[in-house]
Amino acid sequence: MSVGEPVFLEVEQLLTMRQFVGLESLSLDAAARMLATMTERKLPAGTRLSEGGAPLRAAWFLREGEIAIGDPESASHVATRDPIGLLELLAESPEGLEIACVTDVIVFEILGEELTALLVDDFDGLVGAMRSISGAILSLSEMEPSFAKPPSHRGHVPMSFVDRLLFLRGLSAFTIAGAETTAELALAMKETVVDGLVAKKGAYLEDMFVVVEGTLRYGTGEVSAGNVFGAYHGFGEAALTYDLVATAGTRVLALPVEVLLDLAEDDVFLAVSWLRGLAARLLEVLPDDHGAALLEARRG
Repeated sequence: MSVGEPVFLEVEQLLTMRQFVGLESLSLDAAARMLATMTERKLPAGTRLSEGGAPLRAAWFLREGEIAIGDPESASHVATRDPIGLLELLAESPEGLEIACVTDVIVFEILGEELTALLVDDFDGLVGAMRSISGAILSLSEMEPSFAKPPSHRGHVPMSFVDRLLFLRGLSAFTIAGAETTAELALAMKETVVDGLVAKKGAYLEDMFVVVEGTLRYGTGEVSAGNVFGAYHGFGEAALTYDLVATAGTRVLALPVEVLLDLAEDDVFLAVSWLRGLAARLLEVLPDDHGAALLEARRG
């Protein structure tokens, strides 16, 4: 595998970077920094970039040629300028991908450790990636994933700080947070009882909700105790496509999205973990063509 000439940053290349899923919100400066960490490689037809069954070590941005992803008999063929393995690399997917060059190709390669270093060093770029991936998820799925239902909270409204802290520590959405960050989340959350219309279709949510008791209803989905609603809409700055409605007596912990982002900035490794979770969720809801249809739709 030979290394080509050093990468020269052209305006077209910088703009192209922002056409990829997860990178639409990159600033030109962030795109330039990302391109500067990449290695341009010229590879002959038949070269295998990765094997299935093992995590990817890198992601590739196809500049010229054609690459096949998946089993040779049912592979999806990726055309010029498409990203390859970026979401799997972000999500640290253990399955990896079968990736082979169909023709001679030119790719920009970014190693996993280089990508992580970029995310840690550029919080604005990290938030931009979270925003783009959240928006992509919401374009394919109206609901956020469900988590294991925690033990029911026993006590009277309002929950104490200790009650909120223990409740959050029982939710898989927050187990990756350190004790200090979880404590700050618990302190910032406000408990409230909601009934009926919580937010109208077309509204932008200012809060993320964690359901303690009862149910929130959104479209055809239900958000029961122990589950979260509003993180994707908040991160993605996306308007509601349905009314958000609560059954009588539903109790929630509300956290302003701006507070969530402030905490993420204070604990950037937590933010990277959340980004990896978003990438994993997008992989779950993407069609089998590895997002080619979504990419084309986003390019207009």
